[in-house]
Amino acid sequence: MSQTAYDRAVSLIEMPDVLSTKPTTIKTTNPLLGHTGTHIVQTARDADGYHTLFLEVIDPASSTGQSTVTQLVLPDAVCRVIYRQRQALITRSKRKPAPKLTKEQRAAAKLKEARAVIRAAKKPKPEPKPKPV
Repeated sequence: MSQTAYDRAVSLIEMPDVLSTKPTTIKTTNPLLGHTGTHIVQTARDADGYHTLFLEVIDPASSTGQSTVTQLVLPDAVCRVIYRQRQALITRSKRKPAPKLTKEQRAAAKLKEARAVIRAAKKPKPEPKPKPV
């Protein structure tokens, strides 16, 4: 059996100057589509600092009735774009609720201040101590 391009790329992980993670298997279910699948992910980093992501997608519910396996080798440029897009979404999601939190914090501060004023008004003032003669 001849090696595929994916198999040749994965074999590069065995080189001494390449660091790699162990393959991680993730079983997913999409309730909206009723679709299940298995993904196997592994990342490698070479001596120059370039990352390569190896992805296998196993789809048990193909139209032919047999499971299909899709194997992808994502080069460093693609890994960087995925990372950059993920970070952009994280940054956007952190920025978006900030004004809402600020309004809520202002409202809480005003409420706290009003309660302090009410407590101070209800508190009886102590009577002055008589001065010694």
